[in-house]
Amino acid sequence: MYYLTIITLLHFVHTVYLVILKFWIDGVVSFLDLHSRIDKFKQLWALIHPYPDFALFNKLYCEVTQ
Repeated sequence: MYYLTIITLLHFVHTVYLVILKFWIDGVVSFLDLHSRIDKFKQLWALIHPYPDFALFNKLYCEVTQ
């Protein structure tokens, strides 16, 4: 019973973090679009250098759906 409570709590916290992250990223993208800087953001997104244990993006930010 104790494990089920912890798993439920962790799932809830994870979901909250995802919602906050999406809200923040959408706000940043709206701000960049408003100030005509979204193209630069897309270029930088595509130029992220490899890092250990980090998978490179194979799509532009606007093409990512999940």
